[in-house]
Amino acid sequence: MLRTLLLISCAVLLSLPLFAADPQPAPPPPAENGNPPPAPADNANPPPPDKPAGDTPPPPPMVRVLPDQQKLQVAGIVRYLQQHGRAGEIIYPSAANKFLSGFYLKENTGSPQGGILLLHDNAQHAHWPRSLASLREYLPDYGWNTLAINLADKPEAPLPHNPPPPQAPAASAPASQNPADNQAAADNTNTTADGAAPAPADNAAASSPADNSAADLNFPAANNDASANIAAGLDKVPDISQFRQDAPPPTADAEKAEKSYREKMADTIEAGLAYLNNSGQFNLVIIAVGDSANWAVEALNKRIAQNGSALGYSLILINANASVFPQYDLNDNISKLDIPALDLVSDHESDTSWQDKQRRFAMQRNQRDKYSQVKIPDVSSDNEGNVTIVTRRIRGWLKTHAAGEEVAVKEKRY
Repeated sequence: MLRTLLLISCAVLLSLPLFAADPQPAPPPPAENGNPPPAPADNANPPPPDKPAGDTPPPPPMVRVLPDQQKLQVAGIVRYLQQHGRAGEIIYPSAANKFLSGFYLKENTGSPQGGILLLHDNAQHAHWPRSLASLREYLPDYGWNTLAINLADKPEAPLPHNPPPPQAPAASAPASQNPADNQAAADNTNTTADGAAPAPADNAAASSPADNSAADLNFPAANNDASANIAAGLDKVPDISQFRQDAPPPTADAEKAEKSYREKMADTIEAGLAYLNNSGQFNLVIIAVGDSANWAVEALNKRIAQNGSALGYSLILINANASVFPQYDLNDNISKLDIPALDLVSDHESDTSWQDKQRRFAMQRNQRDKYSQVKIPDVSSDNEGNVTIVTRRIRGWLKTHAAGEEVAVKEKRY
């Protein structure tokens, strides 16, 4: 019985019309004269009006910001020191000393020997491993206050100057299409000003057959051997003046970047020396790595020039490298310093053996007896922590040539 009722209900539901179905579109009208009817216009979505091409502004260029690698590294060191309870070593820029940023450690012996200013190489930071980091943490155990400061990166050198391309030779007048004109021009060249034909050239006489019975064929009169002509010119100095290219003057942007960088480096190093003075340290040593040697020498020359009788300055260079841009004559300027100086040279990647020799010769010519150059193994090949060949060598030299003593000062110089 239930099955019969279900079948009747399904039959009734299927027989009802589908009122929710979409109406079927009307068929298109028949074609007239064999042409298809036009397509109906879509009034719901009308096409956008045509705009002139000049009114549409171009899209703005995408701004690409490169991260400052040095700032990220310094921020990581600051975060590390803060997490390990060493936040007291951090020196932040202030309004009074906006150029100073670095890390300071006091001596650990109770008998201070002086203050050491550590300058890192270009594209590095004040806690660079295996050079400044080991010195900064090793020397306080021997009575030295260490201050490692962050320096700005060098500006990029301008691109080399390309000489102007050689000028093309002047093109000769094209030949006339008329054969009569070309023949007339040839006749004019074959006649002289008075209308007479020119005399035959000597070569024509030489080309004419002659009696060669008396000539020695083994030794011709005219030496046309190409190798003999080359050998004859070997004793002459070739003229290379046409190949000389004068250095182009620097552009305004390059001069501005160079001047700004030199001023910033001078202010930063002077701020570091003043910080050590204000901390009661007047026996000062600058340890400069790589490219910073140029600006360490410049800062010491400037300080000593202001006070010729100043004492208590020493200099240590590690793999010093003369600056090309901004250009600085390191050999000439370091020879002006008559202070204790240690020049450490190791087998590093860049080959500067010629520069190292010339720096030593410049100091010898100026009779700087307080200068010494020592060659050591590669700095990065020693993995014994802070006790390395460099740190032990510098500690021994400081004890012998630059050790100071604590004196009573009535008034601090701020």
